Amino acid sequence: LRDFQQTLVRQAAIRGPQLSVIPGVTLLQDPPGALGTWPVLMIQLPDEHLRDRILGRLWGAGLGVARMFAYAIPDYDDLQPWVSPSLVPNARRFAACSLTISNSPWLDDDRFNYILTVLSQHCR
Repeated sequence: LRDFQQTLVRQAAIRGPQLSVIPGVTLLQDPPGALGTWPVLMIQLPDEHLRDRILGRLWGAGLGVARMFAYAIPDYDDLQPWVSPSLVPNARRFAACSLTISNSPWLDDDRFNYILTVLSQHCR
């Protein structure tokens, strides 16, 4: 497990900066002094329309691009009995504008480069 996690950390150290240079893409990173395990790379985009266009190109491509959070917690109907309605604009914006990208070692460089290309085309 340790070797696998180290592989993910090394790969994220390479791929994260590649994502960060794309205008409009913000990579969520570890806080200072922390070191995550990086099973996915999570990005924020400027708006949900851009997120939807990108997701439309990548969702069914088998590349591990997805939305980890479809909604803010108070907006899930199944949670209504336990979560009171709340004004959570930051959580809603986060859910609306975020995407995750697999950091699996099985996502090879060619496939990752395709993700970069799609992001670059849409984030001009």
